[in-house]
Amino acid sequence: EFDFQDPNGPKSPAIPQFYVEPMKMEFKSKEAGRPIFEDREYVRIIIPGDRRTQVVEMVNDEHKARWPKHYEAFKAGLEAPSEGTPLKDWPPISRSQVEELAYHHVRTLEQLAGVDDLKLQNLGMGMHHLRAQARLSLEMAAKGTAPLSKLIAENERLNAEVVRLTRELTESNTELRILKDRKEPTHAGA
Repeated sequence: EFDFQDPNGPKSPAIPQFYVEPMKMEFKSKEAGRPIFEDREYVRIIIPGDRRTQVVEMVNDEHKARWPKHYEAFKAGLEAPSEGTPLKDWPPISRSQVEELAYHHVRTLEQLAGVDDLKLQNLGMGMHHLRAQARLSLEMAAKGTAPLSKLIAENERLNAEVVRLTRELTESNTELRILKDRKEPTHAGA
């Protein structure tokens, strides 16, 4: 059971899909003697791995606060950002499995790893193994990124040091050339 209303509640795997739907304004339509519509913002909230559970609500401040990146992308006319590793970029999965999982609103490695056991049964054969692989991949990536991040930082520090030393060497060589030119006598008319 997920609480869609509480933005401060426990983090759920819910995915928001913001969209605009025209709504007929009954009172204004009667006054004008013709149909009058206004665009209203809605959000469809879905759970990865569960095609049957969807909540549709008019967008309110809680939705905007809970999913600010998704809402900003919607307002900018862009596709909502999908946080995580796209399944299509994950080597152990086939293209057909990517499509099958997308049908069930599972589009990232992180979403696959987070699908609970009950919903996983609805996804088809072999999904327990695939979810285990996804979890292992994320675990390995988490362990592997710390040393990599440390190496990248050290590399950046060393590159900055090389730039500094190169600049100092160039300045020193220029000063030496100037001093050398001052000391060498010019031979005029020998």
